[in-house]
Amino acid sequence: MGILRQRDHIGCADFDSRQRFAFSATHDMPRLADAVANNVIVGRQLAAAGVFKTGLPFTVNASAPFGAGSDFNADGDTYDVTNALPFGNHIKGASRADFQRGLFKASDLPLRPSGTEGGLDRNTFDHPGYAPWTFNS
Repeated sequence: MGILRQRDHIGCADFDSRQRFAFSATHDMPRLADAVANNVIVGRQLAAAGVFKTGLPFTVNASAPFGAGSDFNADGDTYDVTNALPFGNHIKGASRADFQRGLFKASDLPLRPSGTEGGLDRNTFDHPGYAPWTFNS
């Protein structure tokens, strides 16, 4: 991934999230006929807020030194992208736990001849989406 090879740097932005839905809602509690319940509830609000979004993109790279089967172009920089992965450019059915354990094994990354650059584009894969939300009263 040479600095002078612009083709190596084409891809989605690091902050690219394809879908995003944000919400917030509040509800004023109504007056009740019961005086005791009315004292507890009146003046209170229920509130909820959240964001649902798709995951951010990432680049698959090989980071072992040259003698350990990576640094394919032997330039001393251990950030080398691989060739296209055998299963394509999209991951289907991967859970969050798969990402936490490590999504790819070393055997998933195709070996390239020494002295060559990889052909996998920048930010080809996406992390799983997330949906943080909160509910307050």
